[in-house]
Amino acid sequence: MAVFRLVCIALALRLLWAWYSPAKPTSDFGCYDHLAWSMVQGKGYQFPPQFSAPTAFWPPGYPLFLAIVYKVAGHSYRVAYLLNAVLGALSCYLILLLGRQLLSDKIAWLGAYALAFYPNHIVLSGLLASENLFCPLLLAALVLIWSWPLKRANREALIAGLLLGCAALTRLVGLVVLLPAMWAWKNSLGAGSFRQAARGGGFVVLGCMISLVPWVLRNEIVFGEFPIVSTSSWFNLYEGVRENGAWWGVRQQGHPLAIYRNEAERERVAHSLWWQAVQRDPFRLARLCWPKARILFKLDGGYLSHFHFAETWRQVPSVGLQEGFLYILTTLCTGLWWIGIATGFLLSRNRSGAEMALVAVSLCIIAVHCLSLTSDRYRVPLEVLWTPYYGLGLNRLSLLWQEVHGRRRRRSHVELKR
Repeated sequence: MAVFRLVCIALALRLLWAWYSPAKPTSDFGCYDHLAWSMVQGKGYQFPPQFSAPTAFWPPGYPLFLAIVYKVAGHSYRVAYLLNAVLGALSCYLILLLGRQLLSDKIAWLGAYALAFYPNHIVLSGLLASENLFCPLLLAALVLIWSWPLKRANREALIAGLLLGCAALTRLVGLVVLLPAMWAWKNSLGAGSFRQAARGGGFVVLGCMISLVPWVLRNEIVFGEFPIVSTSSWFNLYEGVRENGAWWGVRQQGHPLAIYRNEAERERVAHSLWWQAVQRDPFRLARLCWPKARILFKLDGGYLSHFHFAETWRQVPSVGLQEGFLYILTTLCTGLWWIGIATGFLLSRNRSGAEMALVAVSLCIIAVHCLSLTSDRYRVPLEVLWTPYYGLGLNRLSLLWQEVHGRRRRRSHVELKR
């Protein structure tokens, strides 16, 4: 009953937002829409809006999800937003399961409700953003991965690999989970054997390969090369350090990579140019990581600009903040979130290998995104991954408050006796 109440609250908040605040797809959201509609029309995974050139610049996971929605319900943004709301509510339930595995029942509930009411995660349901699909896929894979040391079930390991591969096809950073997963299994060897752990890891890798191989073979046929998921990784990294460009990757005329028609060839050249730029000025990369990290760790209302009523919100008095009330609310929630994580992690004792592995996953994602020009786009998956620690932080803060309050009461009682 309690789980049903959690899911209903999370779903209701997201359905209300998705129904009353639909956004017109622009930027990458518009590209996902064009790619999905191209597949529905039988034109393949081709570059929008002309549908004239095959592409792998955007990972195919979310456009394929949208294509299925459009095939069943027509070219309806509203239905896609409503399904995004369902995926968001599912993420809250999966956070509950993950928190129970890693921490405790109380902390799991705190983390789940923290995500249920998290403003940016609610806003996300009204956008055609790949995070909507990435979050539940990654969380479901994590739940299965961290339940494996107890069950030793190869079927669950294979399913976890399949889900992890699908998450990577939605956002390549999903593959970062593999190594910390092996770390978690290593800590369970006392109850089993190395052979069992290796077999479980092999099934996860096999599941990932089953999910990824069809897309990799498609790219080999189209481009004659093997970009694993997308042809935008090194391109984005090079855009971030390009001397004549802005660090956030503004597309300009005369771009040094504009002459390469083949995306795979452009990606290969971008890798070479990125390495040359880093060798020329290694400190530039470190300097550019700061503004990207600043965007990554604050909720700046960037998503809100995609909504129809954003212009009205900008007129709300907000002490210099552009997006009004929701901007302030989201920023406050972010501050509380990070305070909770820091407090919970620093004050918690007897950390398990699984907890440390989860932290390792998050740190890997942070490092990748601080190097990428699209670091602001990964804010929500990072928050979802660390939401159990948000609950842990709230729990620790509550215990500290009770302890301080108890000391005050005892001191007052002693003074009264005197």
